[in-house]
Amino acid sequence: MNFSQLLSPYSYGVRIGNWYEDIALEEETLKNYLVKRERSELLCQRVGDLWGTLNAKFELSVSRDGLVHFGDRVMVVNPGGQKVGRPTFSMAMSLPEDAIHDLQNLICADVQSVTGGEFDGVPTTRGSFMIRSCDGSHNGEVLRYGQPFYLSTADGRLFLQSDRVSFRVYAEKSRHCLVNLVSTPSHLTEWKIQPFDPRSRMELEYSAVQANSRIIFTHIKTNQNLSLEEDIIRTAFGTERELSCWSRYDSHRAETEDNHWMILMSVPGDDILPVQVVKDQPCKPCY
Repeated sequence: MNFSQLLSPYSYGVRIGNWYEDIALEEETLKNYLVKRERSELLCQRVGDLWGTLNAKFELSVSRDGLVHFGDRVMVVNPGGQKVGRPTFSMAMSLPEDAIHDLQNLICADVQSVTGGEFDGVPTTRGSFMIRSCDGSHNGEVLRYGQPFYLSTADGRLFLQSDRVSFRVYAEKSRHCLVNLVSTPSHLTEWKIQPFDPRSRMELEYSAVQANSRIIFTHIKTNQNLSLEEDIIRTAFGTERELSCWSRYDSHRAETEDNHWMILMSVPGDDILPVQVVKDQPCKPCY
């Protein structure tokens, strides 16, 4: 029913004016709808496919020696601390709340945002990243404390970046150093891992990084630590926590729990994310 029919004093069944043209337009609209539905081109179908892809279960790399290596697919998780009822958060690629209106451009964009979403114990595609070398190290070599590296998305297309605060570039809520994903690696995308205990950092320098253990995630240029902010951001995936680069210290000059992270991987015998053992199925008898 078009606008002229809404203003008509007669009912919908009465044919007046360009009634044949109105019927043809309705049939054409229905035909276009059915064609798009068969091709999965409807907006609701494309949004559902995107959400299903980003939130699909993702298999992380398995560390047989309990160490982190270049080329490993991992998750970066904030395990929390002393606060009662505080859930575990994981760093994940995010989309703005109004992403549904410009979906295609946002998917192909060279800059994406990252937030901290609640981690339910199941690795997902949007929360999985890969350790990349920036100093010539080969895949399979052990990542060491203080060694620079890139952290990219699981497909290797985008790199985690941060920069100093300026009048135009800053985190939306906290006004700290902005953290986002960009398509081009540079000195702004270089990170390093520091030991969790500040008293043992000199002893553990250049030693191998342990998987599923607390660490400090430090940006090399700004010398600030990756931080989970208290500020809430509304995204296309719901309400999540803002991420920034900002070092927080307690009275003992030790990093607070907002700067505590874990490089999560599947490690045999580890209770945090154990390796799933698939039992052999009994052979069926042949007749």
